Amino acid sequence: MLPASKKLSDQAAAFVEAIVNGKNQTQAAKIAGYSHPAQSGYTLMKSPGIVAKIQQERQKLFHTDLCSVATTTLRSILEDKEASSSSRIAAVRTVYEVCNMIGKHSTKDNDSKALHEMSPDQLAGLISSLESTKAALATPVNGKSAANEPVIDGKVLN
Repeated sequence: MLPASKKLSDQAAAFVEAIVNGKNQTQAAKIAGYSHPAQSGYTLMKSPGIVAKIQQERQKLFHTDLCSVATTTLRSILEDKEASSSSRIAAVRTVYEVCNMIGKHSTKDNDSKALHEMSPDQLAGLISSLESTKAALATPVNGKSAANEPVIDGKVLN
């Protein structure tokens, strides 16, 4: 990362912006107005300050715009009954991994394995756990709880 006191020139900033937006180093240098774009692009990409700024700007982009797009895309795949089963399962898996419910960063003891590495009993346990979590998070609809009990003002009537 660049120190706060070391600001990029307008030309270098334009180069960084073009790289972050998907241009290659020669195209980015040309857009930024360098007179020898191929050589300048190569040289700029060897600069630790430029590389750090590119990484910083990409992280900013990933955590703002792209994260929202990815979330929207995952949601639409999950909710699309016409999507292929493999697409929907891949979307579910991605959501569970991002939420640390499965995979190597899971907070559960039994979930450090990939789904294809789990035994049928482990998969059944995971499914049961996820269904219980889902049921606990379910909100009442039409005056009935998830267990089909009457609900008034958000309280289940016994």
